[in-house]
Amino acid sequence: MRTGVHASCRHRDTFPAVDSHNTELVVSATGDLDMSSAGELGDRLTAAIRTSEPGARIVVDLADVSFCDSQGIRALMLAHQLAEASGRSFTIRGVTGNVEQVLRIAGVLDLLTLTA
Repeated sequence: MRTGVHASCRHRDTFPAVDSHNTELVVSATGDLDMSSAGELGDRLTAAIRTSEPGARIVVDLADVSFCDSQGIRALMLAHQLAEASGRSFTIRGVTGNVEQVLRIAGVLDLLTLTA
């Protein structure tokens, strides 16, 4: 049994970019992104996508995620698909270590836009 905090997501302020139609919304996750927490992340990402303006950039910060299983991958991919279908961009950042390896092996790391 893993100890520690399961993934919890929190919205940060929306940061206006160059023009008023282009905003960035950051959703951060911490701990384990697994079957007990992926639903919460998916719900937060869906809400972020649906409440953001078309053209917005949705950024998922995974720097504090130490574990990710198939349910975590599913939550990220569903949010990515929803964002694209809704005219938003979707980016993950802060992916390192085991989480990066899992996403790469699953073949989704290159599908998700990755920033440093």
